[in-house]
Amino acid sequence: EGDQAYQLAEMARVLKRSVVVAVTLRGAEELRRARRAGGGGPHFVILDVPRLTELVIQATPSEALISYALDVTGRSAFTPYRLRGALRGGSSLFVGRDTELNAILGSLDSEDHAILGSRRIGKTSLLANLYYRLTQPEFGRNILALRINLLDSSTVETFYAEIRRELEGRGLTKQARQLDGPPRADYSDLLDVMRQLRAEFQHPIVLLVDEIDGLYLRDRDENEERFFQFLRNMLAQSQPRLCTFVMTGFRYIYLSRLEHSSVFYNFCRFHSLLGIDRAAVALLVDLLEGFKIEIEQKQEVLGLIERGTYAIPYYVQLVCDQLLEFVDQTKRNVIGPNDVREALARDIQKLLKQELWDSLNVGGTLWGTADSEIKALKTRLALLALILAKYDHKLDPERAHIALAPALRIFTAADTVRYLRDWAADVCPYPWAVTENEVNQLFLSLTMTLALAPSEEDRWAYVFPNDILPDVLGYYQRHDQNFDLLNELNELMDKLKKML
Repeated sequence: EGDQAYQLAEMARVLKRSVVVAVTLRGAEELRRARRAGGGGPHFVILDVPRLTELVIQATPSEALISYALDVTGRSAFTPYRLRGALRGGSSLFVGRDTELNAILGSLDSEDHAILGSRRIGKTSLLANLYYRLTQPEFGRNILALRINLLDSSTVETFYAEIRRELEGRGLTKQARQLDGPPRADYSDLLDVMRQLRAEFQHPIVLLVDEIDGLYLRDRDENEERFFQFLRNMLAQSQPRLCTFVMTGFRYIYLSRLEHSSVFYNFCRFHSLLGIDRAAVALLVDLLEGFKIEIEQKQEVLGLIERGTYAIPYYVQLVCDQLLEFVDQTKRNVIGPNDVREALARDIQKLLKQELWDSLNVGGTLWGTADSEIKALKTRLALLALILAKYDHKLDPERAHIALAPALRIFTAADTVRYLRDWAADVCPYPWAVTENEVNQLFLSLTMTLALAPSEEDRWAYVFPNDILPDVLGYYQRHDQNFDLLNELNELMDKLKKML
């Protein structure tokens, strides 16, 4: 049912943003009226022969057609922004990741990489653009890059099938056939293929592996990491190097790098994706001007969007897309700071609260814990205690804008235990015997989300990245009469007591 609802929502979104140009010999006005009455999407631009002739004889017919279509359908039907799925390689929407892109491209013969970050932060888009660059003439002549797309349910057989698919697509059918059938127990069939390809291309084969976590967890739990030990020891760290791995993951491989016994210990260079810089935000906002929209007080608009979206590309695009809808609704060709504030208030805070608070996930799979709901409750309690102790100014409209000094933003598990005990003593009997070790486990599993980040100074210390979570909860405390952090703390305590 969930998948069906998603598919229906996706179909509705596609229809809403679809434009059909129809040419008719007669009855154009009647068709236009019928479409206006029906509303919704797809949007039809209906041309009769006289109108089509007018457009064709213009100096730039294609621009004239687009301008006419914009007047008919509105700008939002032609949105350039992508709000679902990864960006295609070479997309103009891919901005702000040059540092990571160049670091990876500059070390493909010597270093493996893991691209990490929260959902919708742009991991797969970065991988797609790496693949795009590696298939361009500057790289493509002597580098073979294979794209391997995995899912949570993926197995070693899936990995082999993806390699076969890519090899067949490149015309390397001889090597692809060598991977037919079930994988050998020692994976020597894959080793033989990579040796052949390494000799042919005289460069390590670049394996771009998307969504590595599911396969890694399966290999760890069912196979004692034997497949990943093979990938690291026999392919990546062989002499000469046979393969270079560039992988994307959410949290498990990031956390596993801390364990000396893990295959990821000293395996990869890690790239943690966060927000982009002001110049990259401006590139996305500038696309609005291509729709003949004037941006008033542009620097203030850019600042509002950068701060309000925490410069996360997905949220920047979402706000810009909403601004296109505002222009259609108001019939104005101008946007300014107040329009941005309204767009930010409409969805961004709601989406962040849903992702970072309402749907908080503490990664029970990593720690082998069965009751993830209890761990989620404990984590919310710990985070609330921190926010109420360190960020109480976020609850006050007059002081909500104040930013803590960097040193004051850092906290440890010991701080959290102390704050939690203080609040528990004031609010209600304490529901569980919290320890620093337990808090560290809870917090480590959040460090690849936007909720929490490890401190640069101390592996066992943390910060709220860009103060996103305190900002979001403080916003709801100030603007939603039905949301109160102290009441939330009480309710969480009560729920936890009943479950323990």
